Amino acid sequence: MPHTRIVRRLPLLACVLALGMLLGLAVSAGSAQRRQRHPDPQPHMREALEALRSGEHHLREATGDKGGHRLRAIQLVNQAEAEVQRGIEWDNTHH
Repeated sequence: MPHTRIVRRLPLLACVLALGMLLGLAVSAGSAQRRQRHPDPQPHMREALEALRSGEHHLREATGDKGGHRLRAIQLVNQAEAEVQRGIEWDNTHH
């Protein structure tokens, strides 16, 4: 009978479900421990972003056009800031 076959497999199903739950808990606990050790999981990326923002500020405060190089440097710093921010966001969603 198909019903008895299902009943005989219940202990196996229960073990598989329990194992899945234990693995889920282990992964969750590991993530929590990692967050406790490193409250800011990306300190170097955040410091790089701050440094780029500081550099942009100094470029904007500088006088003169510098043959167009100052404006181009500001544009490149803005691009770099955007890339660092996207990297931070990517890492936050994948870890």
